[in-house]
Formats: sequence, C-alpha cells, structure tokens
Amino acid sequence: MALLSYFTSNRDRENVRSRKMNNDDDDYKDAATGTPLSTIAQAFEEISDLIKKGNDKGISVDLYLKPFCEACSLVSVLFGCLGIAFKFAEMEYTAKVRDLLDASKHFGTLSSVVDFDLQNNTVKSPGSHTRNLRRVRQGLDLIRELFQNFLSAENHSLKKAATTAYQQVCAPYHTWAVRTAVSAGMCTLPTREQLLVNLNETDKSAEKEMRRYIKASLAVIENIDTLYISRGIKLDW
Repeated sequence: MALLSYFTSNRDRENVRSRKMNNDDDDYKDAATGTPLSTIAQAFEEISDLIKKGNDKGISVDLYLKPFCEACSLVSVLFGCLGIAFKFAEMEYTAKVRDLLDASKHFGTLSSVVDFDLQNNTVKSPGSHTRNLRRVRQGLDLIRELFQNFLSAENHSLKKAATTAYQQVCAPYHTWAVRTAVSAGMCTLPTREQLLVNLNETDKSAEKEMRRYIKASLAVIENIDTLYISRGIKLDW
C-alpha cells in the first residue's frame, strides 16, 4: 500500500522553523496563542490535507499511528468541557487513545495495527488495538456530530445537540445501563454560554473552529472506515 508520511522533509522543517521565527507571520502567531478548539481543528486539518493530497493522486493514504494519536489526544479536552454527561465517553476515549499511543512504539501505521489483529483473529476482542481504534473513531465522530447539530439547531441548544449526537453515534453500541446514565447526565451539561467560556471562544470564533473540525475530522473518519472495509471488516460494531 502506498504511504504518505506526516513528516516533512528536512528542507520543509527548516522552512517551518524559519517561519516560526518571523513575528510578522500571522498564521504562526495564531497557532502559538490558539484556543484548544483552534488547535484541534488545525491538527485535523493537517491530517485531512494529507489524505486529500493522496486521494488527488490516487494514492491510498496509510496514516502514521503516533501523529494520529497525538491529534486525537487533543480532543479529550472537548469531552472535559461537556461535564459529567460525557464523563464515560471521556474516560473510554482517553483510555483507547492512550492504548494506541503505546502501540505506536511497535506499529508504524493504522493499517499495521489492523493487519496484526486480523492475523491473530483479535479484531473485535476486548482490548485489541483494532477495537480501540474503532472506539476512538466513534469519539471523533461524536464530537463532529455534536458540533454539527449545535450549529444547525435553531436555538443552538447544547443539550439537544449532544443528545442527538450520542443517540446517532454511540448509543447503538452501549449497554442499557450506560445509555441510561448518559441520558440522566444530559441535564448537567453546561449552558451554551458556559461552553463558550470553557472553550475560550466567542460565538463567531466557535462557529468558525467547529466548522473547521467538522470538515477535517470527516476526512479522517472516512479514511479509517475505508481501511476497515478494505480488510473486510464491517462497521456495525
């Protein structure tokens, strides 16, 4: 399978360092003082740009595991901003990302993780890296759906957006006890204003960064789904 590396060439890295030293470079100023949401959006845009470049050239992009995990780890702060209602999702997501990050010491790419479990017939085994990757993918999709619902709702109701997102993405795979606990916890979600404060965003900036994440994360999610499908692994679990 053809690969595209996350890592830039030596010349690219020198160019980046030079640009970072230029105080007149607005892009790098923003990156240095960015909010958690803008940092997350930028990280996933970098990944989605690589995927798009590969797709444009007809190349199947095999994402490197460690940089992928590092980007995913940034998303944990979003679950934290949602409070008790998403505490279970936060704990599960964080544990899965940590497992995959540890696995990156032995596996270079996402496909190598999946292929290993396929060879050992452990794709859906509890604790397997492929199963954990599937759960991380759901976590990314949960936040994406939440943002999408939040921005499209007439009254921008966080409770409605979060409830719908959970029902669409995670509820089908959770036990009755977990679903009940999450449902009860929805009443403890922060208000729209509190969420913006937690994210250090304004109405305008939050919408901009959420839309960036929505678009970029979808490309990453689709890349993971394509990997599973290419290996004959169904997505209904």
